[in-house]
Amino acid sequence: MEHRSDRPASAGAVGTPIPRRDGLAKVTGEAVYGADIAPPGALTARVLAAGVPCARIRHLDVSRAWDVPGVRAVVTGADCPRRHGPFLKDQPALAVDEVRHSGEIVAAVAAEDADAAEEAIDRIVVEYEPLTPVLSLDDALAPDAPLVHPEWRTYEQTGALGVRLNGGPGGNVPFHFRLRTGDVDRGFAEADVVVERTYTTQFVQHCHLEPHAVVARFDHGGGLSVWTSTAGPHTLRGMLAELLDLPLGRVRVHVPGVGGAFGSKMYLRGVVPPAVLLARAVPGRPVRLVFDRTEEFRSAGGRVPMRITMRTGARRDGTLTARQVTMWGEQGAYADVSPLILRSSGYSSPGPYRIPNAHVDAYLVYTNRVPSGAFRALGVPQTCWAGEQQMDELAAELGMSPVELRRINLLRDGDTSVTGEVMRDVGAGRCLDAVAARATPGPAAPPDAEDGPAERRSLRGTGVALVWKSSLSPAVSFATVRLNHDGGVELNTAAVDNGQGAHTVLAQIAAETLSVPVESIHVAATDTQANPFDRGSTASRTTFAMGNAVRRASAALLDRLREVAAGVLETAPSNLVFENGTVSVAGGDPRLRPTYGEVITRYFNGPGELVGNGHYGSHHDHDPLDPATGRSTRPTPFWMYGAVAADVEVDAETGRLTVRRVVNVVDAGRAINPLACETQIHGATLQGLGMALMEDLRFPGGVPRDTSFGRYRIPAFGDLPEIESVVVETPTGDGPFGARGIGEIGLAAVPAAIGNAVHAATGRRTTALPISARDLAFREEEAR
Repeated sequence: MEHRSDRPASAGAVGTPIPRRDGLAKVTGEAVYGADIAPPGALTARVLAAGVPCARIRHLDVSRAWDVPGVRAVVTGADCPRRHGPFLKDQPALAVDEVRHSGEIVAAVAAEDADAAEEAIDRIVVEYEPLTPVLSLDDALAPDAPLVHPEWRTYEQTGALGVRLNGGPGGNVPFHFRLRTGDVDRGFAEADVVVERTYTTQFVQHCHLEPHAVVARFDHGGGLSVWTSTAGPHTLRGMLAELLDLPLGRVRVHVPGVGGAFGSKMYLRGVVPPAVLLARAVPGRPVRLVFDRTEEFRSAGGRVPMRITMRTGARRDGTLTARQVTMWGEQGAYADVSPLILRSSGYSSPGPYRIPNAHVDAYLVYTNRVPSGAFRALGVPQTCWAGEQQMDELAAELGMSPVELRRINLLRDGDTSVTGEVMRDVGAGRCLDAVAARATPGPAAPPDAEDGPAERRSLRGTGVALVWKSSLSPAVSFATVRLNHDGGVELNTAAVDNGQGAHTVLAQIAAETLSVPVESIHVAATDTQANPFDRGSTASRTTFAMGNAVRRASAALLDRLREVAAGVLETAPSNLVFENGTVSVAGGDPRLRPTYGEVITRYFNGPGELVGNGHYGSHHDHDPLDPATGRSTRPTPFWMYGAVAADVEVDAETGRLTVRRVVNVVDAGRAINPLACETQIHGATLQGLGMALMEDLRFPGGVPRDTSFGRYRIPAFGDLPEIESVVVETPTGDGPFGARGIGEIGLAAVPAAIGNAVHAATGRRTTALPISARDLAFREEEAR
C-alpha cells in the first residue's frame, strides 16, 4: 500500500498525514461503541421476527409472555400503527395485520434479564395465513403478480430531497426515474459499433462488525433519549419525533462510537422502533436492544440488487454517440432510501463521458424480501459494473486500447454532462492517467485455444475501470467553534465519525483556518441537544459539507478575535498577524505575542470565550432534476472521481480467480489528511473485492440462506491482494481548501475492473456478480 500525491504536503494542518485522534482508544479497547452502552438498571429487549415472507396475521397472543417473571413491557404493531420512511411512509414500526418479509418484527419484549426476555418471546403465539410471496424481479413484474403494497399510492410521501414516487409499469413499481438527453435513436444510427448486454448484481450485506444497537429511555415528563450508532442523529431524531408525535425538542439522540455503518445506520431500522416503544411503556427505565448476527442478516438491509440492460454506440474513431440504460432495482418489502439510490445511479449511469444522446430508465421494484437500502457508493458500483465492462467491449470491437477509448471520451472542464451541467474541476482524467501509468492493459484477447491444459492452467490479465459519483443535495450542515480563555478550541458539530476519520479531518480544517495546533482542537461528542443540525454523515459529504461549515465558523471566530485583539493591542485589525495560536502586530515588537487565551482574558478582565458559527448548504445552488427529463444544471454539489486497475490470475481447470494486485486511484480535490485518504481507499478496495468475488446473500423461499460469518463469506487476510492506494488532487473550487469527499468512490469501480481483467485473461465476459468459478473453468473440450 502506497500513498502518492502530485503536490507536496502543506507545512500546516491541512495536507498533513496525522494519525486519527480516536485510533489509540480503538486499538486499546477503550472506545465505547453503541453496543457497549448498558446503563444501570437497563431492561433487556428481544424481538420476534415473522419467519415467513408474506402472510396475514390472523391471531397474535402475547398474554403468556406477561406470565414470565421479570417481563416489564410487551409491544406489537397495535401500539404504534403509524408508518414511517425517509421518502415514502410505507413501513410500520412493527408489523400491523400483515408481514411483508421474513425478518419483519412482529412483537418485542423488555425484561429484567436476557433469559426472561427470550422465554417471553418463545411464549408469544402468532397464527399466519400464508399469502403468495413475490420473491424476484420476474415475480414482481409479471402481469398477474400479487401486490406487495396494493395501496402504496395512498401512502404519505415526505418530499425529502425532492424525491417523489411516481410509479412505473406494474403495481409493484413505486418509483421510476427517467433521463432524456438528445435523440438516442439518432445516436445509435450514427454509430459504427453498438454493443448491448444485460448485467446483474447481488444482495450484499453490510457486515459491519458492530451490530445494530440502541438504548432508549423515556423520562417521566415524556422526553425521549436514545443512544445508538447512527450516521445521521438529527435525521433520526426527526423521524422518531414524527413517528411518536413528539416535538423535536423532546427527542435527544446521543451517538457513541460507530463500529462500522456503510449506509446501514442512517434511518429508522428494525432495531430502533421496538426499543423506543418498549421504553415508552416503562418510563424511567432504559431499554437496551442489540441485534445478534443472525438478526443482522435476517432483519437489517443490504445493497440493492440490480438488473441492468445497457446499450452503447460509438463511431469508428471511438467517439461515443449514444447510451441507453434500463435498470431494475429489487427493493424488498419497503422503499426505504432506494428511490434516492435509483435516481442517483440513474443519472450517473452514463459515466464520466461525453455522450450527446442518453436514455435512462431506472425502476424500483417491491418484493417480499428484507428491504435494500443505502450502501457505500449508493448504487454506483452496480451501474459501473455494467458501464465499464461495456466500454471494454466497445474497445475490443473497435480494436482500440480500453484506456485510449476512455481517454477519447472523458468529460473535461467546460464540457456538458448528460444532465446539462457545465463541468468544472473534473478529475477523471488525472485518475485515468495515474492508473495507466501503473497498469496499462492491451486489448482483451481470448487464450490460445490450441494450448493444452497444462500450458494454459494459469491465465493472467489486467483490467481497468473509471467511475464518478455524485453527493447528496440539497442538504445543509451547521458548525459552532468556541475559543476558550485558555486558548483551547471546542469544535461542535453533529458530524459522525463512522470510522472514516471525520473528526480528525474537521479538526485539521479548524486548526488551519484559526492557525492553531491541531492538538488544541477538542471535538465535542455527538448529541443532538448540544450539536447544531447536520443532514448526516453519508454520501461522502462530511469533509466537503461539514468541512465548509467548520471553515466558515472558524473564519467567523477569527474575525471576532481580530476585532477583540485590535482593541487589546490598540491597533487596526488589518495590522494583526495570527500564527500558531498567538497574535502580533505586523512590524511591531516581536516579543509582544499574546496567546489567543491571553487576549480573551485581557478583553474580559477574566475568563470568557469567543464563538463563531457557520453553515454550508447546497440548497442555494442546487438545480433540482427535472422529473420528466432528469436534466439539471447542478444536480450535485460536487462529483467524485476514481479509477481502478486490477491484475488477476485464473486457474483454467477450476476457474479459481485470484486478484493479485489492485491499483486504486481517487481524486481527493485536496487531501486534508493523506493518511486518512489512503486508509479509506484501502478499506473500500476490500469491500469492492468482496462484492466482486464472494458476497451474495440469497433468499430461497424468501428466507435468508446465510445468517452468520461462518456461512456468508467476506474478504479475509488470505484474500488480500497487493493494494496500491493513489491520491491525486484536482481542487474543487467549492470545497474547503479544495477538498472533495472520497469515502465511497474507492469501492465503486473495483468489481468492474476485476470483470474486465477476467475477460482479458480468459476471453470470457462475466455479467453476473459475484464472479463464479463455474463460469471461468474451461471445459475439457475447450482445452483440447
